[in-house]
Amino acid sequence: MKRFGKLVATNVLAIGWALSATAAPALADDFRIETKVYVGKETEPASEDLTLFRGEQVYDFLSKPREITVFDKPRSRVILLDPARRVKAEVTMERIMAFSDKLRTWCGKQDDPLLKFAAEPSFDQSLDNTSGELVFTSPFLTYRVATVKAGTDDIARQYVEFSDSYARLNAMTSPGSTPPFPRLKIDEALFLSHAIPSKVELTMPPRSRWGKPTMVRSEHSVNWRLLESDQQRIQEAEEFLAVFTPLTLERYLGSPPPSATKR
Repeated sequence: MKRFGKLVATNVLAIGWALSATAAPALADDFRIETKVYVGKETEPASEDLTLFRGEQVYDFLSKPREITVFDKPRSRVILLDPARRVKAEVTMERIMAFSDKLRTWCGKQDDPLLKFAAEPSFDQSLDNTSGELVFTSPFLTYRVATVKAGTDDIARQYVEFSDSYARLNAMTSPGSTPPFPRLKIDEALFLSHAIPSKVELTMPPRSRWGKPTMVRSEHSVNWRLLESDQQRIQEAEEFLAVFTPLTLERYLGSPPPSATKR
């Protein structure tokens, strides 16, 4: 088993978004990923997303509840759109990264072994020669990841920037969710392998002697070009950006301001 320690890609997201504000925009490829998430042995997905990568922007369409998230790298911001309420909220990447830093510090100070692990995760990495899956093991979390090769280096970069920012944003907007840092480690390995996941299976051991393991599986269908219907979805999202009523993030979420110290 190869030890999966600190990788050189640790700051891919932070560096990538920071450079976008000062340097000429990097080349980008257009592609799409359909994602279905399953919990346990359920055959019906718990959630479904369509993620569209166009240039240096990413549009993520969640089906239930319907929500659109726009990752606007050139302006270093993320915009949440709620079509049902016709409202939007904007959060800067600087704020997301600051929250993430505070969350890591908070996790590291907790007595819970899982939270301590999440603050500075370390995995043993191996290759399953039968399935071809990458396997990341630890006493707390195990990931099995099937992958497809990214067509270009830019696609690999685009994907990891999106995946990292999505994980950090989810931790900020969904109090009590799993801290993002273990998943960021997996993204680092994928980036160095120039790969995109086609399936990710996360298993967490029982938290008590009589408990059962928790398993969540996501399946990703990757297509290297956008469809005409995708362009129409993007156009609709851009129209929403122009006309929806702006709210603070706290009002949009309907909750107090997120704080890593009050989790």
